[in-house]
This record gives sequence, structure tokens and C-alpha cells, in this order.
Amino acid sequence: MRVGFIGLGRMGRPMAENILAAGHTLVVHNRSPEPVAALAARGAVAADTPAASAGRAEVVCLCLPDPEAVRQVVAGPGGLLEAVCPGLTVVDFSTVDPETSRAMAGLLSERGAFYLDAPVSGGTVGARAGTLTVMVGGDGAAFERARPVLEVVGRHITHVGPSGTGSAVKLANQLIVGVTTAAIAEAMVLVARAGVRPDVAAAVLRSGFARSVVLERHLSDFILKGAFEPAFKLELLEKDVRLACDLGRQTGVRLLVTNLVHQVLVEAKALGFGDQDMAAAIRPLERLAGVEVRAPEV
Repeated sequence: MRVGFIGLGRMGRPMAENILAAGHTLVVHNRSPEPVAALAARGAVAADTPAASAGRAEVVCLCLPDPEAVRQVVAGPGGLLEAVCPGLTVVDFSTVDPETSRAMAGLLSERGAFYLDAPVSGGTVGARAGTLTVMVGGDGAAFERARPVLEVVGRHITHVGPSGTGSAVKLANQLIVGVTTAAIAEAMVLVARAGVRPDVAAAVLRSGFARSVVLERHLSDFILKGAFEPAFKLELLEKDVRLACDLGRQTGVRLLVTNLVHQVLVEAKALGFGDQDMAAAIRPLERLAGVEVRAPEV
């Protein structure tokens, strides 16, 4: 297929590389030129604007940081709407709110095009391996047309319903990730303050009912090592949890715990940890308690 890809960040670049490696014709655009040049050297075509990628593609993929970036790429100057052709399918891998997803679907449908909100879960490891979970909202026929691209980037691909439902499921996923992240921070600082070696406590928690993918990730890769180079930035988790809180207000659902966790993330971001990995949510509490949750050096 002829595929456009806009947004070549930590997630988007490996996804685009996999699409290119699968034999699809790839047209790429990104705000910074370096990843575009790298993909062009491997056979992709560089596009100066999002519109330029739309004019040459059957499917255009987006992988952008927030709702405003999606709105600009679709409807802003040089955006997709300037060059969209009837039948084009836009697959948006970004994590945005359902309202934005439905609005973009409406704008594109006026031009005879389709929009799928298709956020992903699985992190940069899943993006590189092509094993992401993809939750898709939008037209069922458009979903089937985009399936050859979706199957390159993901292993678990589910059409969950009409426009906006993919984004809603992703926000539910991020709600759980955010709450679990905050719980891990409190639990580990608590045992460290109580005099338990963090690595010993971690081994017990990994084998008990509290075990989870998030627990294993945060402890093994970041907290116990004291290394917070971001695989997924804390500021992005704060954005996602904020969108989940907004959706709760819009739908009339009380998200008390989620709103408290959002404040924990806002605090960590305000203290300068926004550019670090989301596991750094533990660091303000470490400061407050006067401990560091680290494995002893061997």
C-alpha cells in the first residue's frame, strides 16, 4: 500500500520503519528533519507538509503527542484537509480524547475520507517489535482497508466501535497505568522507610497478587536502578490521565482516585521530572520521605 506517516518520535519512528520493511511505499513527515532523513535513506519519500503525504497515500498514519498536534496536522495550515482525496483512510495512533477523534472524523468525512482513532499500547519495545495492542474506533470498512498496515505495527488489533471508542479505551488503559504507577511509588517508599531492602520487597511483590506488567517495568528498568531515561515521558502520562479525568466529567463518571493521581503527576512534572520516565513519579515522594528506593550495588 501507499502509506503516509506523520510523527516520527519514540513510538512513531519504529512503527514507520516496520511499515517500510514490510514492503509498503512510505511517505514521511516530521517537525524535526533528522528522522525523516534517516527513513529517506532507507527508501522512504520525504514530505514537506502533512498535505504532501496525503496526496500520495491510501492510508495516512499519525503518531502525535496531544490533541492540539492532531488538530493542526489534520486541519491546520498545510494539513491533511488541503490534499485529502475521497477514500483516504487516516489512522491516528495518537492518544487523544474521544471528542477530538469524533471531530477529526467529521472533518474528513466531509471530504469523503475516513478517520480511525487507533491508539496503541505496548511502549517502545512493542513499537520496535511490531507487537503493539491497537484499539480502533471508526468505520468498519475503513478498518478492514487499513488492516494490512495495522497488522504490521500490532499483534492484538481490536475494532472496538464507532469513532471515539478507541480513544476511550486507551484513556481507560492509561488510567490504570497512572493509578498503578502512583501505587507503586507509595508502596515502595513505604517499605523503604519501614526498613525493608527495596530489592527484597520487590521480589516478594513480583511473586504475589500485586504483580503486574507495570510493576515489573517500573521496578526492574527504572526505580531500582535509579535510572529514569524516558521510554515514556511522565509529562505524557500526565496528559493522558488528565484527558481521562476530563472524560469522566463529560460522561458524569466519578473518577476520584484518578483525579488524585493526576495531581501526583502534576506535582512531579512541576518539580522538573516531566522529561523523565513515568516511573519518576516516585521521586517527589522519595524526597519527602528522605529515602531512595534503589537496589544495593553489587
